[in-house]
Amino acid sequence: MKKFSLTLIAFFAMTCVFADSYNSNDSCPPEPCCEPCPPTPCCDVPQAPTMPAYNAPARYNVCGSWDFFVTGTFLWWQAKEQGLEIALIDGATSTEKGQIEDMKFDYKAAFKVGLGYNTNCDDWTTYLQYTRMNITQNKTVTSSNFNSNVDFWVTALGDIQSAAEARWELNHNVFDFELGRPYYSGKDLVFQPFFGIRAGWSDQEYRDIATAVDTTQQEVNVKSDSWLVGPRVGVNSNWYFIDEFGLIGNAALSVFYQKFNKLTLKEFDVATPNTFDKYYEDSIQTINSSIELLFGLGYGTYFDHNNWHFNIFAGYEAQIYFNQNMLRFYNEITDGAPVVKPNNLIFHGLNVTARFDF
Repeated sequence: MKKFSLTLIAFFAMTCVFADSYNSNDSCPPEPCCEPCPPTPCCDVPQAPTMPAYNAPARYNVCGSWDFFVTGTFLWWQAKEQGLEIALIDGATSTEKGQIEDMKFDYKAAFKVGLGYNTNCDDWTTYLQYTRMNITQNKTVTSSNFNSNVDFWVTALGDIQSAAEARWELNHNVFDFELGRPYYSGKDLVFQPFFGIRAGWSDQEYRDIATAVDTTQQEVNVKSDSWLVGPRVGVNSNWYFIDEFGLIGNAALSVFYQKFNKLTLKEFDVATPNTFDKYYEDSIQTINSSIELLFGLGYGTYFDHNNWHFNIFAGYEAQIYFNQNMLRFYNEITDGAPVVKPNNLIFHGLNVTARFDF
């Protein structure tokens, strides 16, 4: 019995030794990495805010104000419509090149006026602006080599023409209503996203009188009267880089229903204006769009103990109204020519705007 007890004690002692040896091997430090270990981050990963963010309002806020403001804009724009080419003139000899005579598109004065109101509803701003451009462009083409076979308007005259007189009239009127909120993004950058409505009317007339060698004259008169209405969205931005001086960049997009409610085409001999070679009248309804871009430099300041604020801006503006040249489109489709997409109406040039808050 005594011998059995000693054997049992020896067995437990050996078990403890092996167990201690196993634990010692398991606690050994890991072998070093074959590649350099990544450095410890020097800062924490940014976390999402726990409270809702708020964009500080950036509206002009004069003392004791009525919260109204007015704007006035002088425009020195070129209105140009693609597809108003007058005629093709052949070269005087077979070795000389011909040329296409396009309508003359001079820069003309136009204007915008606007009225706005700064609401107390989270500093939102309402604004209504009216744009008007009413112009007339004329051009006369004369040549002994005028080829009527490729004349772009008159079709009922002889083979050879000696002159053509073209006249284009545009009466463009647009109202833009905006609802937006100017706010600071950082300390010096201001954004104002907005949405609203664009509505207006745009009337055009093109008159072409071609003269044959025998002095016979043929006239084509095409009219296009339309109105439009649809949504408009955009964003205005102003980066104040030195005190009250700012770099301004604005952009807008409009999609509108447009009805050309009076499309008229008449072609007749000038000597007998009441006898028509062609006379058509129609209306077309469609969905069109326009885009606007504006870039420039502005300056603004408070005065009279902050009771008033004045701002002035000068820059370059461009607007494109798509699919507006129904004059060429209607002339070609009534002549049986292949149907082409109406061309675009483009405005671009100088924009000088003054704003007064009171």
